[in-house]
Amino acid sequence: MKRIVRATFPRFRRCYELGVDDDAKLKGTSPSRSRSTRPARCAREAGADDDAAQGVAACVLAIFGTLAFPEPEGGEVDVVLPLAFANVP
Repeated sequence: MKRIVRATFPRFRRCYELGVDDDAKLKGTSPSRSRSTRPARCAREAGADDDAAQGVAACVLAIFGTLAFPEPEGGEVDVVLPLAFANVP
């Protein structure tokens, strides 16, 4: 799963870049919960209060919903994948 998320990170980063357009000081972590075989079920954890942060979280979740992960051995597992974003000059 990590390999797939890492390969997709440029798309996640674009979500953050769009958020920075609205709030130059935007930074933080967008933790996403996912059931391994059903990424469309992932949900943002509480914490993003302003519109820019909520927009980034919604964008990240939309991308997670498009990803396909291999089925794990032994059934489904719940996964938390935190994505950390910060505007580095």
